[in-house]
Amino acid sequence: MKKSRQFLVSHLAQKLDTEKSDGSPLGVEEKKAIFEAYDVPNTGQNSKLQGWRQLSENHFIRGDGRVHMITHLTSMTVFWDDLPREFW
Repeated sequence: MKKSRQFLVSHLAQKLDTEKSDGSPLGVEEKKAIFEAYDVPNTGQNSKLQGWRQLSENHFIRGDGRVHMITHLTSMTVFWDDLPREFW
């Protein structure tokens, strides 16, 4: 079972935290499922936007730049943003 929390940042972004309710580490398949859930649909029109680019060891950005994913041992944080680049 997973639990999620959602927060708003400056009314421009959503922050979602996902973790297992027992606090155990997220497995590879669980992390993969979360990445896939927040990727853009696989269509010819979206082919350049689909996928993730790694910014640092645990910080990823979606191809269109609107979603950031921060991975942690026991959780993942998703920022769906309209924030200026200076925020990051």
